[in-house]
Amino acid sequence: MSDLVAGDTQPKRKIDWLALGLFALGGLAAVSLIGTGLSTAIYGGFGFLQQVSSSQGVLSGLNYILAGGLLLVAAFLALLQLMGRSAPRLLAPRSGRKRAPHLLVLALPLIWVAGHTVSQTDAAWLLLPPLHMLAVGFPLLWLIWLAKREFPHIKPLRRWGALGSGLALSPFLAVILEFVAGILFFLAGMLYLSFSPEMLFNLERLFTRLSWGNPSMETLTRILEPFASDAVLAVLFVGFFAVAVPFIEELVKPAAVLLLLRRPITVREGFVLGAISGAGFGLLENLTQGASTEGWAPLVVARLGTTAVHMITAGLTGAALVEARDRQQYGRLIAAYLTAVLLHGLWNAMAVLPVLAELSDAYPRHLVITPWMVLALLGAGSVILIAAINRRLRPVGVAGEPESG
Repeated sequence: MSDLVAGDTQPKRKIDWLALGLFALGGLAAVSLIGTGLSTAIYGGFGFLQQVSSSQGVLSGLNYILAGGLLLVAAFLALLQLMGRSAPRLLAPRSGRKRAPHLLVLALPLIWVAGHTVSQTDAAWLLLPPLHMLAVGFPLLWLIWLAKREFPHIKPLRRWGALGSGLALSPFLAVILEFVAGILFFLAGMLYLSFSPEMLFNLERLFTRLSWGNPSMETLTRILEPFASDAVLAVLFVGFFAVAVPFIEELVKPAAVLLLLRRPITVREGFVLGAISGAGFGLLENLTQGASTEGWAPLVVARLGTTAVHMITAGLTGAALVEARDRQQYGRLIAAYLTAVLLHGLWNAMAVLPVLAELSDAYPRHLVITPWMVLALLGAGSVILIAAINRRLRPVGVAGEPESG
């Protein structure tokens, strides 16, 4: 009788609401991405059968499928957590020193050359997608290793959850907020144009030309030149990408760390999980915005720097969030957030200034070249910062410590 009573009074296991949310929302996002990817890839395959250029469609479709597959792993681990089961050995971290994955980086030049060669052939629809995944995935794995090397292990659910947050939750929030910001900037631009009859005429001419069909690049450049030359419109254009977008994205990228602040989490974990979330954010951009056969190699190389910037900025904010919670002081958090916004804003400004310089002769010609040099320095500097912060936070002799809860 006492055994029965004891059995009846055993406490029930509490529901892990974060795991439940990751399972539900991550699974839904995964199914949506995989469905979109399958339809896009199949449509591209039919285009190939009909002798139509279909490489970009197949590449985009497979990229969506890959992103959905990664989210499925996160949702699967969340389901195991809800069931009270451990992660499979394949996904569980192992103790001990691991061999540095430098070979992944050393293989990149060969992948770039192969991808560039393949992108100019009729077989690009078949051969470029796997090369694109390798070109995006190899540096991502190396950068994540750089951020977490010789740190105590973090549970697979947290690592994959952070990646899933960067792949789905943060981009979803960013798109909504950037859409609102874009409307505000657009309205500001239209208000300015309403005081200039000449610019209104140019705008009407632009809409009319676009309604006729796809204009040539030369025609489009000629029509856009008055807008690119206008100082106020140029400030609004650069301001949206270099100010509004960084403020929004640096706010939502560390969402995974923010959700864990009510649980035991260290500053090291905040940095690593923030960096992984930033890696997921950059991965989604690379898989979608880099899905083009035209100029494939330069675009993929440039996107590597973007991923490094996303990782270091989200890592800084993630570590600062945990430190602010522990110390109940928010000065460093504000400083970290503004530093992240500054780095991201500088990157975006350097990326859009050449666009203005190409559209208008009103700008000095060095704006076409100089920003690319700054982007290279920012990308390399972000990688160095990831390694430096890892070294600063790295504990001594604890590489095999138990996982955090």
